[in-house]
Amino acid sequence: MHPNLKFLTDECGIPEERVSIIVKRSPRFITQKPESLRALVVRADELGVPRQSRMYMWTLDVFHNVSKERFEAKVELMRSFGWSESEFSSAVRKNPTFLGISHDMLRRKVDFFFNVVGYTPSFIADKSNLLLYSLQKRIAPQAISIMKL
Repeated sequence: MHPNLKFLTDECGIPEERVSIIVKRSPRFITQKPESLRALVVRADELGVPRQSRMYMWTLDVFHNVSKERFEAKVELMRSFGWSESEFSSAVRKNPTFLGISHDMLRRKVDFFFNVVGYTPSFIADKSNLLLYSLQKRIAPQAISIMKL
């Protein structure tokens, strides 16, 4: 545990307060093998998430819970809807937690936004928090009420 804390604070430059937020939410995160944590940092860095960003620790936590295979499947899904690499990276940098949504649910939400509401890939990438809302309880009812106007 101590090597991971030291790595995140000393080598990655992440303030202890940000690390502690994730540790409180997901204690298993900090107990992973140091080489696994280093691999998560590499993945976040490759995606272009700035280490100074408040989203950096959330990105590491999501990567801890989303395998590389599931991540790649989400990349391919979003490509199939017309997202570019930069749009995908931008969406993850703004709100990495959408990667935790199941593949099927993510597909249904994106399909709804693109084909029913008419949003563009760049709009959804810019507002990736929309992907976290409930399709049945929040997104569809609001879209339907707006369409009636």
